[in-house]
Amino acid sequence: MFSAGIGPTAWFLGAELAPAGVRARLQSLSVAAQYISCFLSPIVYYPLNSLVGPLSFLVFIVPLSLSAVYFYQTTKWKNRFEVRRTSVS
Repeated sequence: MFSAGIGPTAWFLGAELAPAGVRARLQSLSVAAQYISCFLSPIVYYPLNSLVGPLSFLVFIVPLSLSAVYFYQTTKWKNRFEVRRTSVS
């Protein structure tokens, strides 16, 4: 299920949106952040699941949904060059 969700974002975000001068650095940072979050997710989830039960997924679903809505609104009807221009400035 990794490739069906948010997982591949770290691998293509830097390659698509970053200028050539910072592409390698952004790619390294995004993949490192992804690996750290993949490590911390079960550490947070399992104790939370014991306390809250099935609603413990909301800790992950709510921030992901809010960030998806935010990024959709900021990039709606823009091509990748316009997104790059607004993200760099």
